[in-house]
Amino acid sequence: MTEAVAFVHAQQAQAANPLDAEDVSALALWASVVKAATTWFNQQVKAIVDQLVAGDSYCVWRNGHLAPGAGQLTFQMWRTESGVLITNGNIHYGTSKTALIHTQAATPIQLVAGIAVAGLTAGVKYYMQYRPTLPVGYVGANSGIYYGTPT
Repeated sequence: MTEAVAFVHAQQAQAANPLDAEDVSALALWASVVKAATTWFNQQVKAIVDQLVAGDSYCVWRNGHLAPGAGQLTFQMWRTESGVLITNGNIHYGTSKTALIHTQAATPIQLVAGIAVAGLTAGVKYYMQYRPTLPVGYVGANSGIYYGTPT
């Protein structure tokens, strides 16, 4: 627990691309879906502790946001991993925070640059969460749930 709390605080203190208000909102939204935690901080610490208990690596996703465009949202986000680097994952998205039924493959490098999720309906609110798939030890080290509306 001490390791998890210290790691989250370190991400808040990052000089470049810190864990910020949009991340807090995204983590609070994730917490509201999971219902196991009551605050964004509890959700992030719980996610790290769950990974540690499973003997896996953990990650804090930070400075994430969705930039609206014509029929698309560009997802951009940074992260700090506890071990080897995450190489692959998926953006899960949908029109409800509890039904992220669509996926688009994305690497963390693409997330840093900003990756467009296209084919969305203008004026409709979408929710998005990044979920690592490789290395396997990061499965479960998800981002918060961000939301935005394409133009």
